[in-house]
Amino acid sequence: MDLLLNEQQLMLQSTVQDLLKRDFTKERLAEFDSGKADLKDQWDSVCSTGILGSLIPEKYGGIGGSFSDTGVVFQELGKGPLPGPHFTSSVLAANLIIQCGTESQKHNYLPRIAEGKFIFSVAISNLNQSVNTIFEDFRLAQNGVSGVRLNIPELRLATHVIVPFTSEPGIQGLAVIPTNTYGLSIRPLTGMSTEQYELKTENAEIEEILTGFKLSAFSSALIQSTALLCSFQVGGLERVLEMCLTYSKTRHQFGQPIGRFQR
Repeated sequence: MDLLLNEQQLMLQSTVQDLLKRDFTKERLAEFDSGKADLKDQWDSVCSTGILGSLIPEKYGGIGGSFSDTGVVFQELGKGPLPGPHFTSSVLAANLIIQCGTESQKHNYLPRIAEGKFIFSVAISNLNQSVNTIFEDFRLAQNGVSGVRLNIPELRLATHVIVPFTSEPGIQGLAVIPTNTYGLSIRPLTGMSTEQYELKTENAEIEEILTGFKLSAFSSALIQSTALLCSFQVGGLERVLEMCLTYSKTRHQFGQPIGRFQR
């Protein structure tokens, strides 16, 4: 098995590295974390790299990369770590639309996701929860979608949210709802978790139902997306390891680097 990065993957890796060095330095990331800077002001620089289209096929305006290619992108993003809705929009939501949407829906949403003009969140609070429980909190009736769910990520910048719902008689599905729709409200949750929100809908009008929905396709999209989230976390762990090694070599105590005490 060839585990070396190919030419396209090296190019994607270099693109993300340049982005982080230029626009997302350690000092800048600290400003985002403290609230002194708004990621919205830097979102265009993320969009300009084209990485939001890494997983999206070329015929829908993306790069047409593989999951391995996108894994390289997210591993590098994790080394920032770069905050923002890049995962929820360009991976999780895009993958759900690819696997559960019609051709018309794919042509409508995916090019705009790749460009960063549409930013999606998905009303799932835990990718590891039982698939059937994901559909329990929101009900679709004749007047729209109603329900509430906590701990939804990356809703602040989102233009759309994909909402898993159940309708009578127990039919499951996925609804696309613009976040400025009447009857939809977003409340930030305070505490240690960042960018987590309460999503509440009261007869919110839907824009589209992903009519190609099948539970098997939905589950597949979640599993594939989780793998890319793991790539992001691996990148973060690699960065932590680099920082620890640097510290152990440069921090001196009792006349020598502290790393020498670990023999």
